[in-house]
Parts: sequence; structure tokens; C-alpha cells
Amino acid sequence: MSFNIIDLGQRSEITYAMTTPELIKYRAKEENKGNSIAQIDISRHERTAYPFAAYILTVIGISVASRKSREGVGKNLVIGLCCGLVYVFFMKMTTVAAVNIGWNTILAVWFPNIFFSIVAIFLFYKRIIS
Repeated sequence: MSFNIIDLGQRSEITYAMTTPELIKYRAKEENKGNSIAQIDISRHERTAYPFAAYILTVIGISVASRKSREGVGKNLVIGLCCGLVYVFFMKMTTVAAVNIGWNTILAVWFPNIFFSIVAIFLFYKRIIS
């Protein structure tokens, strides 16, 4: 058995500092060793999911903020902030479920984006109609 002292421990946060080609090589190495690769897959899929989330949350923010009301902008700000917080909570909840329960990692990372994109489209069309 040939291994180094570094091979005895696994640090999941190291994957966030790697480039994508390094991450793919690291994933193959960890898979060959028999270690869990769920956190590595989540890190890889988050690299594309988070930029889409920025656009989705921007559309939600525009749809909510463009409403004029007599109460002022406070209510719209709170709604937009709550949408962002719920998104972050939902994303963390699904990624933890992928690591601990065994959900599909692609589904766990992209499900919040799919759900909130439906909400964004609904709010956007509701704003255009009214």
C-alpha cells in the first residue's frame, strides 16, 4: 500500500480553490481511492449554478422592486431580501441532503435554480400584466 500522510485525511473545502481541470483530476483520484465524491461533484456543479442564480434573483428583484405602492419601498425591499435568504437556505438544504442522504448531486444543486426560475417567470409576467 503506497500512500502519503496527506491521503489519510480529506478536506472538502480544498475543492473550492481548485480550477475545474484540477477538480476533475482530484475527483478521479478520490473515486479510485474509494472516497465519497459527493462534495466534489457539488463543488463542480455549483460553479455553473451560482451564476444562473444571480440572473434569476436579479429578475425576481426587478419584478418586486418595480412595483409602486403607497407604503414606500420598505415592503418591496423586505420581499426581495427574503427571496434571497430563502434561496440560500434552499441551496444549502439541498446540498446537505445530497451529501448526507444521497440525493443526485446535479438535482440537488440545480433544483433551487429551477424552482426560483419558475417563481421569477411568474413574478415577471405578473408584473408585465398589471
